[in-house]
Amino acid sequence: MSDAPIAGEAMSGGVLVINSGSSSIKFALFDQQLVKRLSGMAEEIGGASRLTVDGVSEARSLVDHQAALAAIFASLQQKGVEPSRLKA
Repeated sequence: MSDAPIAGEAMSGGVLVINSGSSSIKFALFDQQLVKRLSGMAEEIGGASRLTVDGVSEARSLVDHQAALAAIFASLQQKGVEPSRLKA
């Protein structure tokens, strides 16, 4: 997917699925019709961390799971998705 915003009426009330492990967090965002809109992961949390969103990966300093979730939420906001309007 591109960096174009994916927000709008279709994403209001979208579903964010999170799978947290000991050193990674995987996530997927679905619209109200349960169509996957984007996915990604924060990996090697606490080490040589990377954040991948929609296939685009970058090295990030993710010292703990809290920092990883903050980076994931910031990435969603950059794509026009307001995390507070999602269901989990």
